[in-house]
Amino acid sequence: MTPLARSMSVVFIVMLSYVPMGRADGSFTAPADAKILVQCECVAATTGCQSKVFDSLSGKQRVAWTQEAQAKKGVVYNLNQLCYRKRDVKGAGDELCCEVPGDETATTKNLFRGTVR
Repeated sequence: MTPLARSMSVVFIVMLSYVPMGRADGSFTAPADAKILVQCECVAATTGCQSKVFDSLSGKQRVAWTQEAQAKKGVVYNLNQLCYRKRDVKGAGDELCCEVPGDETATTKNLFRGTVR
């Protein structure tokens, strides 16, 4: 394989990696015992939704919802994971979120975002 062909293969592989929503760990440390409002977003389940290229081609379709959670002071929460847990709930993800088959960690990290409102 020529150096040009090898570098183009690497570029293609990187382009197909599944990180449509960017890198974020979704961690939140509760400043007090309180209910929090979490804004959730996931990549919509479309053909090839795990791929950056296909995600871009599909118009970066997202499913969004807001959910309430009880937080305890000083506890660190993974809001991406919190949103992932509601992915199949009516009025939340409604079974419309993309997933990496058999890989909850990659799904949560790459395809879900949770932020405190």
